[in-house]
Formats: sequence, structure tokens, C-alpha cells
Amino acid sequence: MIYVASPYSDPDPNVREARAKVTRYWTFHQIIKTNLSLFSPIAYIHEYAVEYELPKDAAFWQQFNEGFIIDCEEMWVLMLPGWDKSVGVKMEIQFCFDNNIPVVYKPHD
Repeated sequence: MIYVASPYSDPDPNVREARAKVTRYWTFHQIIKTNLSLFSPIAYIHEYAVEYELPKDAAFWQQFNEGFIIDCEEMWVLMLPGWDKSVGVKMEIQFCFDNNIPVVYKPHD
């Protein structure tokens, strides 16, 4: 399985919604295009976070995300605007480095 990291947290709910939508679309198309198993917490969990008013910050989701990353063969970083400033993406990259999980950077085109 491949873990898809992408930026999410932002004080503006419209930014979070836009990031989730692009990530969901991109992940779906990568699954179809590559026939690989991809897991994106943003694509799969965003709706739960909104509906159940869960925290939208990286610290809340860190343990949850790392539980998936540790079982993945690699991580793809979806390079949406803000990916390089994202606290969550930085934590996920560091976790991969600490656990010898390859990280591949992917443009979102």
C-alpha cells in the first residue's frame, strides 16, 4: 500500500474543503491509472472530521496517520500549494525517514 500525504490544516474551512477535494480526486485517479492501493487520510476521513466536528490539526491525527504509514511500502507526497509548509506533511515525512519508508514527491497536475 502507498500512503498519500497532502496538506490539509488551515483556519479557513474553505481551504480545507478545497484541499480535501483535490486530494480525493487525485488519489482516485492515481488508483485507476496505476492499479495500486493508495491510502489518503484526507480523501477518506475528511467527511468524518467535518460531520463529527473532529479537530483539523496535525497533532490530533498524528498517531492515526502513523498507524497506516508504518504498514506502507512507500509514501507519496502530493505537492499541493502549501505542502512544504504543512506541519502534518513534515511530521509524516520525518516518520518515514525515521522508519526507512521511501518518500516520493508527486506534482498534483
